[in-house]
Amino acid sequence: MKGNQYPYNKASIWANAPVASGVYAIDSPSEWIYVGESENIQGRLIDHHDGHSEQSHCIDRRDPDTFDYEIVSGHEARRRRQDELIEAFRPKCNRT
Repeated sequence: MKGNQYPYNKASIWANAPVASGVYAIDSPSEWIYVGESENIQGRLIDHHDGHSEQSHCIDRRDPDTFDYEIVSGHEARRRRQDELIEAFRPKCNRT
């Protein structure tokens, strides 16, 4: 990931995030903030942005400025890719 980064704002999410299955990352120039998986990347990013997810408070506190995504089909494949990214980049809001 970290290929096509898009601004983390509502207009950019609507314009650039797909209504498709995959994994996504929310980040800033200095850190990976959160990595997630969803059947609807666009909808889930809107949930985070609007404060309608468990992780929203943690994400907002870290001043996210970009998001990225990968299309990944199938629940198990999405979970595996999400786990790989979390292990590799240790996003701050994925830690318990």
